[in-house]
Order: sequence, then C-alpha cells, then structure tokens
Amino acid sequence: MSEVTRADDVTDANASGIQVREVDAAWAEHACAIMHAAFAEYGATGKPSGAMLETPATLRDELKDGVRLAMAWRDEVAVAMVKFVRAEDDTFYFSRLAVLPEQRNTGITRAVIDWLTARAQDEDAAGISCCVRAEEADLIGMYSHFGMSITGHTDKPSLTGRVIPVTWLAMPLSRA
Repeated sequence: MSEVTRADDVTDANASGIQVREVDAAWAEHACAIMHAAFAEYGATGKPSGAMLETPATLRDELKDGVRLAMAWRDEVAVAMVKFVRAEDDTFYFSRLAVLPEQRNTGITRAVIDWLTARAQDEDAAGISCCVRAEEADLIGMYSHFGMSITGHTDKPSLTGRVIPVTWLAMPLSRA
C-alpha cells in the first residue's frame, strides 16, 4: 500500500514527523484501505465493525454530503485516516479514526487528535467529540488521557445491523 499512498503536499507536521491534513475524495480508496486494515481485528471477535462495509464509493458519497476526511502520514506514507463533521452540538464529531496496526502506539492517534482540535479551534467549533464501543476500555482511557471526557452512554446501530453499546466522549474548547 505504501507505494500508492504518498503525498507530495502534506502539511501540518508535528515534532515526531507525523503529518496530518484534510484530503478530498481522490483519497477515498487509500483512506478506505487504511480503515479496513485497522478495523479488521473486530471480525475475529465475532463482532465485526461496520467500517468493513464501507467502500471508496460510500466514502465519496459521505464527502459529497458534508463529511470531511483527513489522513496522517509518516515519512510520506499514509498511516491513518479519520472522518469528521461539524455536529449539531457544534463540535467536530470524528469517527473511524483508523491507524494501520503496525503503526499503533507511535503517536499517530495523538497527532490526529491534536490536528482535529486545532482545526476545530481555527473554525471556532465548540470542541471535538466521538463515540466508541463501550467495551473498548483502552480506547476510552486513551481518549480520556488526551483530554476528552465521557459525556454519555447509548446504543447505536451499526452498518452490520447490530446495535452496539457506545460511550460518548467530548473535549470542549475555549472560544476566542
């Protein structure tokens, strides 16, 4: 995958060499490949992720409907993706934050969260928010470590047809 996921104009590099930027529909195939690689592990649990049902075409359709897409690179190779949208509560709600399995625990998720937070501030949003499977204590802990707080628990329908208990998290931002 790395030979086809290079970006010549990547911006917003952080100190660890991770670069994040918003991309357009031309990157849908690459983003979908990263998402599938990252979410494939749920299939082994018997609780597959709806992410596996997303395709480049469905991702392009979401982008036409206002969802935004960002990707992260390390050494000019795409290693992560995230979808986000300005939600009704005026936060940047992000979903499908996906990091290639071999790139996990290297600061990429933090770089993406920092980038989302900066974009939210730049666009005067109220903060950032997401939901994760309630059983994912490690993810909830990681997002909490990054400054997000649990705001609620609900059930959410998955693209798989299952209803999944989720935990909602948010990080409010100060407005200028």
